[in-house]
Order: sequence, then C-alpha cells, then structure tokens
Amino acid sequence: MVLYDNKNESYIILLDGQIPDILKSKKINKNCYLTNYGDVFKIIHCKEEVFNDFVNVAKLKSQIFKFPKVVFYDKERKPNSIIGYTMDFAPGISFSSLGPETEIRDLINAIYELEKEVMRLTNEGLQLYDLNTSNIHYDADNKKINVIDTDLYGFEAYEEYRNLLEENIKGLSRDILYLLAGYYNFKDEKIKNDFEMCTMSGKCTASIILNNILEALEKETREPIKTLGKFKEYLPLIKKWDFILIFL
Repeated sequence: MVLYDNKNESYIILLDGQIPDILKSKKINKNCYLTNYGDVFKIIHCKEEVFNDFVNVAKLKSQIFKFPKVVFYDKERKPNSIIGYTMDFAPGISFSSLGPETEIRDLINAIYELEKEVMRLTNEGLQLYDLNTSNIHYDADNKKINVIDTDLYGFEAYEEYRNLLEENIKGLSRDILYLLAGYYNFKDEKIKNDFEMCTMSGKCTASIILNNILEALEKETREPIKTLGKFKEYLPLIKKWDFILIFL
C-alpha cells in the first residue's frame, strides 16, 4: 500500500489490488460502504476520458458537496485502475424521501445556501452532472443540505461564467421545483413565468420561487404554513386546473 498526500491531492495505491475490510465496515447501498473511520467508501470504475476531471474534482473543498477525499488505485496510478474513493459521510435523507413533517422555511433556507455554494463552485469552472434529488440529502437536525455522488462532475470551457451558472442552476432548480411544487400551472402569472424561466433557462433560483409560492399560499389560506406536508396540500389553491372530458 502506497500513500501520496499533499494539500492538492491524496491517493492510495493498493499493491495487491484488494480493498481492505476497514473500508467496508457496513454496506450502505450497492456501491457504498461505511468505513471504520466514519466516512464513506464508494466503489467506482473511472473511464479514461473523464479521468482528469475526476482528479481535479477530488481537489475541491466544500462544506456542502462531499467531494472525493482519498482516491484508491489498483496496483498502479492510471485512469482505468481506479477502484474507488472515500468521502465524508452525509447525514440526512434524500430530497426524494422528504416527509410531510419537514419544516418548509428551514428547507428553503437550506436550498438557498446550496445555491450560493453552486455559484461559488461554478466560478471554479465546475459543471454539476448527475445532480438530482436522489443525491441531495437534507439534514433536518442541522438544517443543512449535503450533496453526494460528485464523481461524475466535470469542468467545461464555457465562454462566460453566466452561461455555465445558468446551466448548473437550471438542472438543480428543475428537479427541486418539480418535486416540491409540481409543474408551473400557477394562477399568478409572475410565479408561473418565473417558475418556467427557472426550470427552462436557469435565470432564477428555486429558493426564490419557493418563497414566492409559500407567500402566495399563506395569503390565500390566511394562516402560516410550517411544514412541507401543508405546503403541498394547499398547492391546488393557487394553481389552474384544466379538465379534459372524455366521452366514450
């Protein structure tokens, strides 16, 4: 076993090609294990064409995105010999599993913090491939979002920062808004247009749209809405519904 470590890069070459048991203390899912050190080991197979992007992603640091910490190679350090990597454990549950008891304002604030981090990372030239509601985890205890499965991210040569930012925001916002608020058939034209602009072009953020929807719901119901369950329950009050009659 050979370890190379400096401030920019950490990797381990397993001379016998075997993954140590300390990295596979408890299986979390098909490809991920909780290690004896409390972090997570993920098994991957890196293709040669994305190797440079993967290595550069592993150099990034974030309090929200769980980037690779240590990369493991089989026998030698080359693209097709990557076995896997470790990343910090991400507490919480995926967005796709959020329960009705989730505090809606805390959730929106956490989304806002995620968007700020996306803006910072975009400034590094990072494109967020494979960012969806399955790998965005919400930690309700700490009112914080953690993002996992960053190994498919890459660096793209966009002419302008704004173009890359809009691409990143569009993908992020589309998944979040469709999950939490459905589609954009709102009675309020501003909310409808902003929702469509956000999900189609990335020129607005999900946290702004969700705050506007929440404000409209509280105005309509004349009561504070505290949970995601109530938020979703009252959504039909501010949406338009077109009924199609089918005659047999």
